[in-house]
Amino acid sequence: MTLGEKIKHNRIKKGLSQEKLAEIIGVSRQAVTKWESNQSMPSTENIIALSSIFEISLDILADDKIQNSKNDKKILHSNLTLLAIILQASALNFCIQPILEEAYGVIPNSYVISLKIIPLAIFSIWMAMNLRYEKNPRQYKKNSKIEFIYCILQSIIAVSAIYSKLYFVGTIFILIALSIYIFIVNPKYMNRKLVKSKK
Repeated sequence: MTLGEKIKHNRIKKGLSQEKLAEIIGVSRQAVTKWESNQSMPSTENIIALSSIFEISLDILADDKIQNSKNDKKILHSNLTLLAIILQASALNFCIQPILEEAYGVIPNSYVISLKIIPLAIFSIWMAMNLRYEKNPRQYKKNSKIEFIYCILQSIIAVSAIYSKLYFVGTIFILIALSIYIFIVNPKYMNRKLVKSKK
């Protein structure tokens, strides 16, 4: 039962109209309507007032609000993890492309190498830091190993593309590895849902 459904259920149980409940709390009837239809959330003060009016514990009434907050954090963590993985693969792909080498000469100098390696290092560190969202120690260890193997695989693809000068083929293989990692490995083996599953 959502917070809105709980408010409506307890209001009816107490024999109160939306207008009467709004009057007791000191808000508009439209505010109560929005709470009950889950279009908006009551403030902490209003939840305390509702708990007192309905004579139910604050935990029971606010449980949905707490759950929504946890779900919002999970979504944020998933989005940050997904973004880091995609940016890391993009930086790796940028490393294998000869664009800067062609602009600065055949032999890449330290400036060219820095322009390529620094973004890759930053996004790789960010990707590794997202492992902290996993609270289960066994899963954390497993995820660390899987992510390390993924990075090694991507590095092998990148080095092979550079030495064979098959840059486009390297890009394709990086995208394939990225897709498998996001759509198969993360949800199945790493306990991460980075994309919405089709129903």
